[in-house]
Amino acid sequence: MIDVKELLRRWSACHSNRKIARETGADRDTVGRYVEVAKELGLERGHEFTEAEVHEIAQRVQARPVRDVSAEWNAIAANWHSFKHRVTLAGAATWCCLVNWASAEH
Repeated sequence: MIDVKELLRRWSACHSNRKIARETGADRDTVGRYVEVAKELGLERGHEFTEAEVHEIAQRVQARPVRDVSAEWNAIAANWHSFKHRVTLAGAATWCCLVNWASAEH
């Protein structure tokens, strides 16, 4: 697990993203995401981060966008009553057919 506070402390001490990644074991792109959010918040190098700031940065980086439901899943949801029993009885093989059916125009 990444120690966000340590990563930000090193960035604040003017370490490069590459050096931070090498010394902390974090991926360089991951370091970049944390640094980018810190900059978006108007924080600069030399800043001593508070717990609240570290928490806010971590929340913004780690937040996952909610995906839109695909057309296939919408088709399955709309017709779930008609094949729920078949999926339960037949298992995975039916599931593959179900996904293919949902991909077709219905």
